[in-house]
Amino acid sequence: MAKTVKKLKIKTNGKSYSYKDSPLYGIRTKKKLAKILGQSLTVIKGLEGDNGYHCFVDNGRDIQEPVGSLMLVHNRFASLLSRIAMPDFLHSGIKGRSHISNADKHTGFKPLLTTDLKAFFQTTSRLSVFGFFYGRMNCAPDVADLIANLCTYGGHIPTGSQLSMPLAFFANSKMFHDMAKMSDKHNADMTVYVDDLTFSGPSVNKRFLHHIKRIAKDFGHTIHPKKTKLYGSGKAKEV
Repeated sequence: MAKTVKKLKIKTNGKSYSYKDSPLYGIRTKKKLAKILGQSLTVIKGLEGDNGYHCFVDNGRDIQEPVGSLMLVHNRFASLLSRIAMPDFLHSGIKGRSHISNADKHTGFKPLLTTDLKAFFQTTSRLSVFGFFYGRMNCAPDVADLIANLCTYGGHIPTGSQLSMPLAFFANSKMFHDMAKMSDKHNADMTVYVDDLTFSGPSVNKRFLHHIKRIAKDFGHTIHPKKTKLYGSGKAKEV
């Protein structure tokens, strides 16, 4: 049976800024990282590995939930990542946006594609997390390596952490932006809600779906075959 863990609130303090203005940008020492996370470096180093998680099965899903000091660290990461300005196509985890705003972007009589990324968190690797903090966030290699260790379980993003949703987006942001560019090229609207992808426009068809599958595959992901639906312009649609 899963034990109840008191959830902490993600604190954005009403802030929204460029990733270059984030406290997580350009961290050059582990000592500075520990200070930003509000923990001693000794505590931070002791949280590496998979021992700081409560693991259980919920409705057939394997859940890895951080506890204790690791939960505090994950909450801090989630709070800081959630302050970075998100693109217009993302509708999850952002105040004022929801599954409703996600669906509203696709109203009208036009072809529509709905799909999702299979096992999204589990296929977002530790290497992708390291690549985000080292490449995009300009952290020193040893700092990015420590962050990747703190933020992953078993080599992937954990399924039950507050940081899972924002970190999965940022670790895969190049893939999402490539999909958005392809959508713009074909005059299609695109929205993302965690791992759910929706596209609508006159050029959304099987060939368009093929392009989306190829982009996902290039980044180590798979479009879920059983959750992929193409709707004609005159068909009733479900988003």
